[in-house]
Amino acid sequence: MHLGSNQFEGSIPHLDISYNQLSGNIPDCWKQINSLVYLDLSHNNFSKEIPVEIEKVSALISLNLSRNNLIGKIPSNIGNLTSLETLDLSRNQLVGSIPSSLTQIYFLSVRFIL
Repeated sequence: MHLGSNQFEGSIPHLDISYNQLSGNIPDCWKQINSLVYLDLSHNNFSKEIPVEIEKVSALISLNLSRNNLIGKIPSNIGNLTSLETLDLSRNQLVGSIPSSLTQIYFLSVRFIL
């Protein structure tokens, strides 16, 4: 899907592109979509690291990256998503510890099941 070179107006509060065969990197275009409150990229084949730019989506309330093949560590700056209430990173190949910055998010419910 290519939506480039358009002049869309308004915000995109909800983006659900789960259950597709998307693969490779999760794009790092998030600073352009800062009004996003719900992002579901689950049940795809993303196989790289979670981009550190994900913190740019400051309004994000729900982030679901489960059931991909994501690798590496959870970005330490993910705790900058202070509006986050739901975070699902289950069923990936993530390693390392859970960032302490997540403890600063008061209403957060996290799912890290292997």
